Amino acid sequence: MENDGVSVDQGFLVARRDQYKQVFPSLEFIGWYTMAPYPTAQHIALHEQFAAYSSTPLLLILQPSTALATSSDNSQSLPFKAFEPTVEIRDRRSRSVFIEAPFTVETGEAERIAVDWTARGGSGGTSLETHLQTQRAAVKMLHERILLLVKYVTEVIVGSAKKDHDTLRSLSALIASLPASENKGFREEFDTEYEDVQLTAYLSTLTKSASILNDVSPPPNLLRGIYVKIQSPISLSISTLSLPPTVKKGGLWVRGVEEWAVEAWEWVWEWV
Repeated sequence: MENDGVSVDQGFLVARRDQYKQVFPSLEFIGWYTMAPYPTAQHIALHEQFAAYSSTPLLLILQPSTALATSSDNSQSLPFKAFEPTVEIRDRRSRSVFIEAPFTVETGEAERIAVDWTARGGSGGTSLETHLQTQRAAVKMLHERILLLVKYVTEVIVGSAKKDHDTLRSLSALIASLPASENKGFREEFDTEYEDVQLTAYLSTLTKSASILNDVSPPPNLLRGIYVKIQSPISLSISTLSLPPTVKKGGLWVRGVEEWAVEAWEWVWEWV
């Protein structure tokens, strides 16, 4: 586009439009953009030339000077405005003028990638720096939004701001969704749930320990077989062994008991 003679390079514009149509066939030409504080007569003249490609082309004006002037404020408005053409009748004469049009910003994946790359300052910087910058920006934005809400509620209380019930209900719902850590009922319910979780973990550990003990212990059948094998020869040996001659003196066996005990143990070890 050339601004010297307030004219548009028609050939270049048509070529670029056709190229965009090849890449984005679903998109249409709806307007143009420039950098200026506000629309002027030059923009009206250019608008009439763009009208050949769209019935009502929109004008998007970028305002970097306005953004620099309000950078110290907590304003959340973006530094650009959209205008749509209209016809105004003044002194029985009609003329084309621009009126500001409302708009909403919708971002796609491609825009997010470009914004992230710009925020990182290009390809330089480590991942840690990028992460810290992202966290700092998020905390800063949260702080600004909280200050804005506090300011609004304060102005509503003193009566300097109009009461918006939808906004107040949304703010009340947001506060109610925060963790109520100091509430007595919440603390009791939290303690009960904590005890249930600890009991479940204890039972799980106990079950695991019992399983490990079962793996390292010998089978019950083997223990029972050893027990029967030991008990049977003892009972048989007592009835079949020939007891040595003994003499009971003072309620004690004083002769031949040692020999009988040795013979009994030999029977036990033989059967085991």
